[in-house]
Amino acid sequence: MKNPKKLGEDLVYKSRVFSLYRSTYARANGGKVNMDIIRHKGAVAILPVTKDGSIILEKQFRYALNSWLWEVPAGTIEDDEEPLECARRELKEETGYEGTGFKKVGEVIPAPGYDDEKLVLFIVKVSGAPKAKKLDEDELIETSMITADKAVKMVLNGRIRDSKSVALITISRLRGYI
Repeated sequence: MKNPKKLGEDLVYKSRVFSLYRSTYARANGGKVNMDIIRHKGAVAILPVTKDGSIILEKQFRYALNSWLWEVPAGTIEDDEEPLECARRELKEETGYEGTGFKKVGEVIPAPGYDDEKLVLFIVKVSGAPKAKKLDEDELIETSMITADKAVKMVLNGRIRDSKSVALITISRLRGYI
């Protein structure tokens, strides 16, 4: 199958994290289709693991859902920032920990129907006491240390519903990292 031909794209809205475009494509039958597409800078997700094998999770308030969600630390890649740099920065900002031995375990695309965001997944070792967090103005985050088995159970029973967290915890378990 051939890719539909892109005829044009108009910027509808731009924020600090993403831009919304209205894109027009030619269809094989001669018609046209408009698609609203979010263009995203990309992001990272980090699974911090302690020396004893516990992991650090966050309970974060998500305004879009008006609810608290269990998640792994994560964040948006800044301009001219590599995913590994972003992972180091976000881990420190959100948890207060610095990590060693960052290992990329995969990538996921959370919502390909309307968003081009790519999330790079990392696992990292952390030790020592955390330093002060440096949360963004809109972030409400509580960190907790739990066993890897409990995190897997939280995925299976639906307590962890965030797709990046489900993917990273599951991949890490299946590959024997946790």
